[in-house]
Amino acid sequence: MAYGPRWVWIVPPVLLLPTALFQLRRLPPLLVAITVSLFFILQFELNATTGRTPQQPLTIVSFNAEGQHDVSAFARFVRETKADVVALQEWDQEVGPNALPGMTIQCADDICVAARLSMTPRIALDRRAIGRHSAMAVGTEVNAPSGRFSFFSLHLETVRRGVEPVLDHGATGLVRMRRNATVRDVGSAVVSEWIARASSPVVVAGDFNLTTDSAIYRWHWSSWSNAFEKAGRGFGYTKFTSWWGARIDHVLFDAGWVAIWAASGPDLGSDHRPVVAVLDRR
Repeated sequence: MAYGPRWVWIVPPVLLLPTALFQLRRLPPLLVAITVSLFFILQFELNATTGRTPQQPLTIVSFNAEGQHDVSAFARFVRETKADVVALQEWDQEVGPNALPGMTIQCADDICVAARLSMTPRIALDRRAIGRHSAMAVGTEVNAPSGRFSFFSLHLETVRRGVEPVLDHGATGLVRMRRNATVRDVGSAVVSEWIARASSPVVVAGDFNLTTDSAIYRWHWSSWSNAFEKAGRGFGYTKFTSWWGARIDHVLFDAGWVAIWAASGPDLGSDHRPVVAVLDRR
């Protein structure tokens, strides 16, 4: 249900709304149902502008490129957003270092960090910690004008490997769904504990494959602030199917930062949309 079409929850009260024209006592419960559906189930955000003029803004972009993205369109998006640091997942290193002009790119497998600012050599955490292969997070220290900070790009296990067996095989797929939930839980625990040891201030960006109301997200990531929840407007979906969308790519930060603005970006040829956030040091 969390990764399915959540819009179905708002359809019944909206369809029933015209009946309130004839029986006004129906209006309050319908408005409550619409409000709950919109803001709590569909996770619509309506943040007011902070009114704060950032002193030394830092623009973060995160993008799961899926290896099929439009390189020139993404480079243009990075340039237009004036991104300082970019978290990349499923990035094809054969694209080459010139894909993002003016940026240095450091990678472990297909997870990368690109920055206009100087960085320390990257460190990586691979999936052997959870019985898998390849990297699941890359970290570095970035030297910004406002001071050095720790930055992490990550790509966590997909829920698709748990949902698809149930869709294809019914109840017999529940074993694989439970196994997938365990792998995702352990993966988030390992990565979040690894990041928690970094020197503050910290920024974490990437494809979490988690909605913010999922139990795994609440257990392991809720201690960080979410840029879109603090400064975004709308649904902010970053992953789309033909029927619905979900917000599973995030920019998180610790108490050393304040979010000024956040949004999801345009379709750039991947199955994910980029997410962009502007942060400022406290």
